[in-house]
Amino acid sequence: MKKLFVSIAIAALCSTAEAGFLNGNNYRALGDSQRLGYVEGMIDGMLSAGAMAHTKLARADQLNLCLGNMHADAIQARAIVDRYINANPAYWGDDMANLVWPAMQGACRATGSSLD
Repeated sequence: MKKLFVSIAIAALCSTAEAGFLNGNNYRALGDSQRLGYVEGMIDGMLSAGAMAHTKLARADQLNLCLGNMHADAIQARAIVDRYINANPAYWGDDMANLVWPAMQGACRATGSSLD
């Protein structure tokens, strides 16, 4: 059921984007629940990328370990991404794929984990 919700949320988000995938400006214009679904889907995608590529990805394992160490849920992950984006207006035009990873890198680094 959770994956169905995420799929529906991502489909709804895609309909709000001007062209292609979301950038920081598009993301900032979304409501709380849409941003929550987007970040949750992005992180789920990052964590499952190895399975999709039929290989083990060290970065996905590091992110999974970091999220576990933080006992992070989707709301906390959204707060991390929101804080990063709000603190870096120079990057608002960048694709969200290039904003979520550094946001998580900073949070993981602050908790003693490393995402290379």
